Amino acid sequence: IILWQAFQSKALDAVSIESGKLGHEDALFRYMSLEVLKSVEGDTRDALARLALLQDFSAAEASEILEIDDINALMGQCMGFGMFIQRIPGDPVVYRFHALFREFLLSVLKERCPDEQICGLHLKAARYYMRQGTYGRAAEHLAKCGNSASAVDMVTEAGFNKFMIGETGQLKLWLDLLPEDMINDNPVLLLFKAQLMPNSQQPEVVNTLKKVLSLSLLDNNLQTYYDGASVLIYILMCSNDMKGLVEMAAGLPGQRPDVSAELGNTLVVVDMVRSIGEDRFSLAEAQSEKVLYALLPEDSRWLYLILSCIIYFCLGKLDQAERCMETALKLDKFKNIEPSRGFILLFLSIVLSLKNERECLPSHIAEILAIGEKYDYEYLSAHSRRLAAFERYLSFDGAAAVEMLDHAVFLFLRIRNHALAAACRLLRRLWAIQPGGPGPDLEEARKDIALIRKARPGMMIYESALSILGAIAREAGDFQLAERSLLASIKSTRAKKGYQVLCGSCFHIARLYYAKGDTEQGRRYLQQAMGLAAGNRYSMFWDMHLPTFIEMALRSIRYGYCTEYAEALLSKFYDSKTVSYLSVRVKTIDESRITAFSDDFVSTYKAGSEQVYFVKASLFGKPEISVNGIKIPDTEWKTKKVKGFLEYLLLRSGNTVSKEVLAEIFWPGANSRSALASQRTALYHLRKTLAKYDADVAGNNALIYETPEGLQIKKNEALDLDIHEFLRLYGESSRLTGHTPQIEQKQANLLEKMLLIYKGDLMEGSDYGDLVFHERERFKSIFMESCQKLSAIYIKRGEWRQAEEILRQALAAEPYNENVCLELIKLYMSRGGKSKAARLYYSFKKRLEQELDIKVDRRLTEAIRSTRLRQQEI
Repeated sequence: IILWQAFQSKALDAVSIESGKLGHEDALFRYMSLEVLKSVEGDTRDALARLALLQDFSAAEASEILEIDDINALMGQCMGFGMFIQRIPGDPVVYRFHALFREFLLSVLKERCPDEQICGLHLKAARYYMRQGTYGRAAEHLAKCGNSASAVDMVTEAGFNKFMIGETGQLKLWLDLLPEDMINDNPVLLLFKAQLMPNSQQPEVVNTLKKVLSLSLLDNNLQTYYDGASVLIYILMCSNDMKGLVEMAAGLPGQRPDVSAELGNTLVVVDMVRSIGEDRFSLAEAQSEKVLYALLPEDSRWLYLILSCIIYFCLGKLDQAERCMETALKLDKFKNIEPSRGFILLFLSIVLSLKNERECLPSHIAEILAIGEKYDYEYLSAHSRRLAAFERYLSFDGAAAVEMLDHAVFLFLRIRNHALAAACRLLRRLWAIQPGGPGPDLEEARKDIALIRKARPGMMIYESALSILGAIAREAGDFQLAERSLLASIKSTRAKKGYQVLCGSCFHIARLYYAKGDTEQGRRYLQQAMGLAAGNRYSMFWDMHLPTFIEMALRSIRYGYCTEYAEALLSKFYDSKTVSYLSVRVKTIDESRITAFSDDFVSTYKAGSEQVYFVKASLFGKPEISVNGIKIPDTEWKTKKVKGFLEYLLLRSGNTVSKEVLAEIFWPGANSRSALASQRTALYHLRKTLAKYDADVAGNNALIYETPEGLQIKKNEALDLDIHEFLRLYGESSRLTGHTPQIEQKQANLLEKMLLIYKGDLMEGSDYGDLVFHERERFKSIFMESCQKLSAIYIKRGEWRQAEEILRQALAAEPYNENVCLELIKLYMSRGGKSKAARLYYSFKKRLEQELDIKVDRRLTEAIRSTRLRQQEI
C-alpha cells in the first residue's frame, strides 16, 4: 500500500524528461541523436531506451524486467561506439548510464512508446523489485507508472506481508514518502497508517480507523471494512469501550446479499462483537456457533477464537473457552508472531485462572509480561500483573498479591482503561482487610463503583465490581450497602446468564446473611452457590475472597450441601490432611463460631506449614478426649494417671504449669528426683498415645509445649475445650442488656447452649488438688445461675414444660439448693400441680434432715402453707 503512494511524490521526474524540457544544451542532444544513436541498429536503440527506465541494471534485471537477453554483449557493443555507459565490476556485473545520456534515452522512449507501454514496464520493474525485497526501487517505479489501481493492489499485498512479519519500521518509511491526501482518501493506506501510530496517540488511531470504516462502507468494500474493524475491535476491547464497539458494528449492513459466502461468514465476527458490546452473551454464543470455522481466512481465525473465548468465560463455560485458546495456539500463521501469541496466552491464562488451574500460570504470565514489555503492549503487561495478583493471592501470599494489583492499576491507567483500574483498586481494598485491622475506605470504594458504572466496561466487570463492593461493605459492617450491591449483582448476572459471577455473588451474600443472623437466607443463597459451583466445577471468581470462600465450603460440609464438591473445593487450596481436619472440625464447633474460625484459619495458614490437627476435649462429667474427631478410648492410656496428667494440663490450658507443681499434685510424698522421673515417664507415654492419633507432639505445633519453666497446652483453634466454650457463652450472655423480645431470645439461645455443654461436674471422679475443687465449684455455680435465668425466660413466655425441665436439671446437679427447689414449687403451684409441689417439698425436706441434719428453709414451708390456707378458705 505504502509503496504505491510514492509514485505521486516522484511524478515530477516524468515532467523533467519531456522532450524539449531537459534543460541541457541543444548541441549535446543533436550530437547524441544524430551521431551516436545513428551508429547502432534500431533494435539496439529501442533496447537502450527501455534500459534507461532502470537507474542501473544487471543481466538478470534486463532479462526479467525488459526481456533483453545477452546484456553483456549489447553493452560491450555500445561502449565500443563511445556511448556514456559505466561498467561496475562485481557479482553480478552492473551497468549504469551517465545521467545526461539516461535523460536523453528516456526522452527517446517517451517519443517512441505510448504511455500505457511505459506504465507496464514500470509495473514489471516494481513487481521484480518487490520480489527481491528492494522496496525503495519498487516505490520509484510505482510512483512513475501512472496506474494507481495496479500499484495499490501490489503495494497492499507487500505492505500487509511486511506488517504480518513485524517489519513495521520499513512500512512506516514507505508511508512517510506518500502524499497525505492520497493516504486520507484511501481506506487501505489509512488502515496501515493507523496500525503504525504509537499507543500514545490512541484517540487519533481510533478516529483514523473510524474513517477507514466510513470510506469502506461508501465504496461498499466490506473486506476492507472488516480489516479495519478487526483492528478497531482490538483497541476498543483493550480499553473495554463497549459503547464504541456497538457504534462500530452498527454501521455494518444487516443484509449483505452481494458479498461472497466466505466474506459473509467472516462478517459474522462483527455481529459477535456487537452482541458482546451489548452484554448479550447468549446471542453472541449463537452467532459464534453459526460461523463456519473452516471457511474463515486464517487471519480472521485468531480474532474469532479470542472473541469466542470471551463469550464463553463471560457465560461461565470455561471448558469451551479453554478449547478456543488451545486451538488458537496451533494456528500456523501466528505461531512465530510474538504479539499474537501474547494475546492468545493472555486469554488462555484468564481461563486457567478462572478454572483455578495454576500449574502453568507462572510461566504463561512471565511470557505475556515479556512480550508486553518487548513490544510496548501495556494491555498485555497490565493484565499479566492482574493475573499474577490472583495467582499470588490463591497461594496465600497476600502482600505480593496487593503489590501486583498496584502495578496493574498503574498500567491500566496508562492505557486509559479506567474501569479496570478501578476494579483492581476495589479488589485491593477487599484483600487488604485484616482481622482486627482498620476498616476499608467505603467512600473511595463508592467512587470506584460509580466510575465503573459510568464507563460501562462490559464483560461482567461491573457485576463483579458490585459483588466486591458488597463484600467490602459487609466486612466494614455496612450491611445495607452490602445487601443492595450484592442483590444488584445477582439480578444482573442472572439476566445475562453470567453464571460464574453469579456463583461468586451468591457466596458473598450468603456470608452477609449469616453475619446478620438471617440463617434462612444464608442457607438459601449458599445452596444456590454450591449448586452452581458443583454443576459447573467453579472454584475461582473475579470477586475472590478466601475467608468467604472457605467459610462457605465449610458450612456446606456441615449442612450437607454438595459435600463432596465442597471438600474438592478445599483441596484446591489445602493438602488432603488439612482438608480432612477442616471437614471434621467444622462439624464440632458451634455454628456461631464458623465465621470466626474460618477467618482465623485463613489468616494464619501458610502453604507448606506444619500439619494441622485439632483436639476436642470434654472436662464436664467424665472427661473425654479425641483427635481429629476420633475418640481416644480409656484403654489407650498407659495408666489412669497418664490421662489425668493430660486432663489437668487441659484445665490449665493457656497457662504454663511448672514441673514442681505437677510433681506435687500427681506424685505427692515422693522425693523431687523420683517425682520428676515419674513425670518424664508419664509425659513419654502421653505423647506416644497422642502421636498414634496424629496429634503433633514435637515442634512449635505440638499439643503439649515444653519450656524450661514447665508444660503448657496452648489455647488456640487447634483446641476445642468444652469449658472454654462454656465460659465464652457465659461472657456473651452476661454482656446482653435490655428486655426486648429479641434480646431475650438471644439470651435464651446462649443459655440453652451452655446447658447442653454442661454434662456434669468438672472432671468428675478426679481429685487433683485444690485448683480442681475450686474450679468445679465455680463452674457449677455458673451452671446453676444459667438454669435459673433460662427458667425465668421460659416462665415469662409461658413455656412451662421447658422451665420445669431446666429446674429439675438444676436440682439434680445440686440436690440441696433451696432456691431452685422453691422456684420449682412455685411453678407447680401456679400450674395447679399442688400434689407435685407437696411431693417435692417433703422429699426435699427429708433429704436435708436425714443427709445434712438441717431444717428446711421456711420460705419453702410458707409456700406450701399458703396454698393450704387458700384451699381451706375456698
